[in-house]
Amino acid sequence: MLGYFRQASKGLSEIFHEKLMGNRLMISTLFVWLNAILYAICGFWCTLVPDQVMDFLGQSVVKPQGRIEFLAVYGGIEAGLALFFLICAINPLMTLSGVRLGLCLYGGAVAWRTCALVICGVPDEHGILGLYALEVFLLLLAIAAWFESRLRTP
Repeated sequence: MLGYFRQASKGLSEIFHEKLMGNRLMISTLFVWLNAILYAICGFWCTLVPDQVMDFLGQSVVKPQGRIEFLAVYGGIEAGLALFFLICAINPLMTLSGVRLGLCLYGGAVAWRTCALVICGVPDEHGILGLYALEVFLLLLAIAAWFESRLRTP
């Protein structure tokens, strides 16, 4: 009798999960939504108050060309990445593309920032270290999402 209830509850659990998630990858879906939100916030932050962001990052702009470059790269590209991750979050067929992009972005960022911290030393300000911690977290989340996709994909 107990075996019957276990089997029935397992069946109900699977049905509930499929209806709730649409058989989507949970960590992967969380990862692309989180990135869509973070990149949108950063894109707007960089565009609306670039001086505050530059101060946080320890950067300065001397010429108007530098300000244009900062707005285009930090504001524009981050807004574009937000849109891409949003598309990946909405379209289940694109979710793994977002995970793969995240692996490349954060893998590169963490590797280069680690080397830069070793070469240049750890700064006194905590802004860069906070950004580094966020990038490491997102890289670990991307790795977990990738492994999740490997376990669920035949």
